[in-house]
Amino acid sequence: MSRRQEARIVFSIFAVALGLRLFAINYGLPELLFDDEQFFVQPALRVADGVWNPG
Repeated sequence: MSRRQEARIVFSIFAVALGLRLFAINYGLPELLFDDEQFFVQPALRVADGVWNPG
């Protein structure tokens, strides 16, 4: 196998990997499922930031 063929194979693998990554870029990102979710999430985030009285 020549170096040119090897380079094409490696480039093809990277191109497919990039395409799959860009296709699924939003997979697994958090979304608000319900309108009342902020009521529970915001105090939890304040506690995680070190505020012991999330109010």
